[in-house]
Amino acid sequence: MIILPSNIQNSAAYKPGQSIEEIREKYGLTDLIKLASNENPLGASPIALEYAKQAVEKASIYNDGGMALRKAIAQRFGVGFEQVICHNGSDALIHTAIRAFTDSQHDTLLSAQGTFAGFTVAASLSGAKKKLIPLTKDYRFDVDALADAIEPTTKILYIANANNPTGTYITGEEYERLMAKVPDSVLVIMDEAYFEYSRDLEQDYPDSLSYTYPNVLTLRTFSKVYGLASLRIGYGIASPEIIDAMMRVKLSFDPTGPGAAAGLGALQDEEFLRATVEMNSSELRRIYAKTLEWGLRVPYSAANFIMIECFSVENAQALYERLLRKGIITRPLQGFGMPTCVRISTGLPLQNDRMLATVEELIADMPELIMNEQ
Repeated sequence: MIILPSNIQNSAAYKPGQSIEEIREKYGLTDLIKLASNENPLGASPIALEYAKQAVEKASIYNDGGMALRKAIAQRFGVGFEQVICHNGSDALIHTAIRAFTDSQHDTLLSAQGTFAGFTVAASLSGAKKKLIPLTKDYRFDVDALADAIEPTTKILYIANANNPTGTYITGEEYERLMAKVPDSVLVIMDEAYFEYSRDLEQDYPDSLSYTYPNVLTLRTFSKVYGLASLRIGYGIASPEIIDAMMRVKLSFDPTGPGAAAGLGALQDEEFLRATVEMNSSELRRIYAKTLEWGLRVPYSAANFIMIECFSVENAQALYERLLRKGIITRPLQGFGMPTCVRISTGLPLQNDRMLATVEELIADMPELIMNEQ
């Protein structure tokens, strides 16, 4: 029998949300809407899809490993080509950064409890020590507690801004306060997967690329606002030294040719980007206002989803199951370290109408979800 290393034995595989096909087969439902995975309800840019189709026609030829996309991203953000890396989604870049910079025998990875499951999976797989600081009472990163938790062995500090699954964010003032306390020897990963949404929603949301901290790696993705989730395209921007280290451990031909081509097309479609962001901002504010009106505990979100606090694992599972049986797929959050919560993505206006009407109907029979009932 082959014995697994302890870091693999002690790790759990990431479990994606259930697909519409899985739910349809399991429950016999036909009229389903998926609001579980923070996907773009408008789909993907037609320009991006056309670029991807053209790349598929060259499937027999090795692709360029994202070289053309790196150049386009560098031009878009006014940085050098050597400051950009592309990979199969920004979560792949989290794994890459940890492999590049972490000595599992001596280093510590620092973040918060209740953050992106992709980071916790990557941290566990690395075998390095992991230190997770509790979120604040309002589900936000506690930047002062994180700064105080830095020790000589700390190698990476991971911040998801906005945070998945809570939707909360750290402000520009908080970011500057945190970075003033972080030694240059600590790599700070600013995971800005929801950047385009957050920037539109909040004036005090910090664009980490507008700063000049030498130890910051900014991660962004084409999976969310650009609607290219299944094509797996993410990118990182940092100093040439950080990118060089990551390029040494990245597989040669990742990301895929069709994925990188779709990214090139998506960057050209400003109209699609603007329509996506505007719809999300309007709908997210509407959803948030309604849930507060009903007395639900919902952190203020700067992403494309909300998180409902259900006050117990049983309540969270009950809400998830009841919504599911009404044809609405959401996401219970055990795998994110938030087992008493359910996350609901922003959909199209008519989908959100249906979701809100269903939630209002369900909570009439679930008074335990109302804050003043606690």
